[in-house]
Amino acid sequence: MAQAGALLAVFVGGIVALPTAAPADTPSKVEITQVQTDVQSGGQVTLNYVVKNLSTGDGGNSFDITINSGAMSCNGCSQSLTIDPGGSSGPQKATLTAPNVAPGQTQDISVTVTATASKDKTAST
Repeated sequence: MAQAGALLAVFVGGIVALPTAAPADTPSKVEITQVQTDVQSGGQVTLNYVVKNLSTGDGGNSFDITINSGAMSCNGCSQSLTIDPGGSSGPQKATLTAPNVAPGQTQDISVTVTATASKDKTAST
């Protein structure tokens, strides 16, 4: 049950970690395309994102996707995708449920989407 006046702020943004083996050829990029950043206590929000394969090699690459949602519970936060070089995953989504916060209080939560390929680890926060 949501409590009146309680609000959570979800922080998202983008960072890309370059691979150690080949800095000029980053194999993947995570792009958060939409997420509501103010959520009522106990409420749900949908996180929409796309994973892009930036490699130029032959064949598809496998990516393990994980979402660290901090204090929020998460549905759809772990999956594996195969993406052709230069392609993208298409729209992906996860449902986040906020914890309960006392009336009149706020809580900041960071959410990180990570795509791990054989050559790198790329995250969007």
